[in-house]
Amino acid sequence: MKNLLSQNKRVTVSLDTHLDYEFRKLASQKFRFEKGWYSKAIAEAMDVWINYNEVGILTGGITNIARLTGHNLWSMLKNDFNHKYQQDNEDMLNDICEYFVDQSPYIENLDYQIQGEDFLISADTPLITQNRDCFMVEELVDRCTVPLVVVLRAGIEDITHNTYKINSLEFGESNQIHFKKINSPLSTIEVLP
Repeated sequence: MKNLLSQNKRVTVSLDTHLDYEFRKLASQKFRFEKGWYSKAIAEAMDVWINYNEVGILTGGITNIARLTGHNLWSMLKNDFNHKYQQDNEDMLNDICEYFVDQSPYIENLDYQIQGEDFLISADTPLITQNRDCFMVEELVDRCTVPLVVVLRAGIEDITHNTYKINSLEFGESNQIHFKKINSPLSTIEVLP
């Protein structure tokens, strides 16, 4: 009996002519027109895409390492802002949102809304969304969404003492990240000094 995962599947896709041409040009150089070169290149491209998005946030949420990193970064930012607020966490969260806007050339506006027990983060990224010819969605994820998710989720979890998961992501003129409360208390995450 054959392993179902090792079987090949024929698929039909529609691609932009220029994209297909550039892909074929590079793939033929790498695989030197050996038998099955195009299929090998497509499989490799799909594998890279899956791994990239799995490490990011689009397929299964943030990994435990990214969650720990977020809590470490939140702690550092919280310590930097703590002298001003004496434990007023909401003001601190507002200032950290402003910090992202000030420090990132890609984020123009950043806001959050509390919707019951859930949070909705909205970020305007006009430099990326208005210049789609120069940027890819992966750059929007790398340069904006991942940093926002790891730090702001850690902040929300610190303030509320609950655990949150990414419920949905929307990319467009305004990018939205919806955090949904999980019905479990925040698991202990060790923050490095």
